[in-house]
Amino acid sequence: MQQYWISKTPGEKWLYFFGDPARDYAGDVLGQGRDTYVPVPQELTGSQVIVHSGFVTFSPKQDPGLVLAFSPAGPPPGEDYEGRLWSALGDGWYLLQ
Repeated sequence: MQQYWISKTPGEKWLYFFGDPARDYAGDVLGQGRDTYVPVPQELTGSQVIVHSGFVTFSPKQDPGLVLAFSPAGPPPGEDYEGRLWSALGDGWYLLQ
């Protein structure tokens, strides 16, 4: 089991612990809670959370180089991140390369 866990990327590990509350939050701010105040869940207080038009990014404060996005309509645009590309990480999840 330890070898399996070690083989996972930091993005996959973050999703394991925080993916469900992050997806729920993104669903709220991109859907029915759009343009309203939706509090960031306690589980995500260790991450910088930014709501964009059509997607939400999450970046752990202890690893600011790690940027994940929940984007239900496909990869987020790269122009917000100096042209860096997004790679698919899971259903609706993307990792900034």
